[in-house]
Amino acid sequence: MRVYRPKNQRYNPKYVHKNDNSGRFSVNMWAWVSAKSPGVIVHIEERLTSHIYTRILEEIMVPSVRVVYPEDNFVFQQDNCPVHTAHRVSEWFQNHGINVLDWPSLSPDLNPIENMWAAVVKSMKRHRVRFENKDQLLTAISEAWHDLPRHYFTNLCLSMPNRLLKVYEANGEMTKY
Repeated sequence: MRVYRPKNQRYNPKYVHKNDNSGRFSVNMWAWVSAKSPGVIVHIEERLTSHIYTRILEEIMVPSVRVVYPEDNFVFQQDNCPVHTAHRVSEWFQNHGINVLDWPSLSPDLNPIENMWAAVVKSMKRHRVRFENKDQLLTAISEAWHDLPRHYFTNLCLSMPNRLLKVYEANGEMTKY
């Protein structure tokens, strides 16, 4: 943006355009995905704590996963975020008989959900929309998530054995994933 004003008038209110905020919005989202289903995506209003996370697992993850895996025949994957590894959360998984994939600390981030988030952001950037408020941002995120082709999440999840093999072959170093 070019601004034309007389010399030494930089801070004269007549030549200053006020911005009330940066125009940026951020939201906290949580989602799950599997080879059989894009899962669910939800907006989390609160700061994520172990208490909030176990509530998400109880009220959102379990009911929606059971639709896809009625026999509870699945392995849950998550990173080593302190909230995910908190005693309360570990105890919750144990009490509910949910098998959680062991994830070494300082490991490469191979979780397919990260690729899903990147695809959502890429889709939103393609549309070049400036959001006026958080509701518009939430709508755009949800639409981008649901617009991803079914084969995308299926292929991502089915790539897990190869991802793990590549990390093993690279002695835990970086891979293309």
